[in-house]
Amino acid sequence: LIHFHGHEPVRKELVKTARGIFLVGIDLGIGSGAYSSAFASPTVFPTLLASIERAVAEHAGRKKARIRNLGLSSWSAGYGAIEQILRQPAGSKVDALILLDSVHAGYADDGGKALKKPQLEPFVAFARKAAAGQKLMFMSHSSIVPPGYASTTETANYIVSQLRGKPR
Repeated sequence: LIHFHGHEPVRKELVKTARGIFLVGIDLGIGSGAYSSAFASPTVFPTLLASIERAVAEHAGRKKARIRNLGLSSWSAGYGAIEQILRQPAGSKVDALILLDSVHAGYADDGGKALKKPQLEPFVAFARKAAAGQKLMFMSHSSIVPPGYASTTETANYIVSQLRGKPR
């Protein structure tokens, strides 16, 4: 599981119940831009995965290790990395998404409420695969209304509506 933004609380909860999972935490600062920029190049994510496999092999005292199941999770601004990863060929390796109050989007018009739908396309595509039973996806949202961009409630409702579902 690779978690973007604020991994320490995730680690504290994960160790209580999870077995056989490696957690990689990546914190790059405030704002989704830092995460989007860091993962914009299609070579970054595969390089990260290779480094994780090397580290796990070394930790386990093995010659090689291979990621069998790959989950990405994020809180808040960390979604910026996931958006970039899902747009790239290596994003097809992702088996699960856990989005903890973590998908925002800009507005397409000044002062209006029309979402920038292209920002949400990778999440909608992944949600379709999850709805078909091919992937696993969990999204939570808060009632916080941020200034100047769409809240996680707005984006979650949009993603669910694209699958003709109902939030619960």
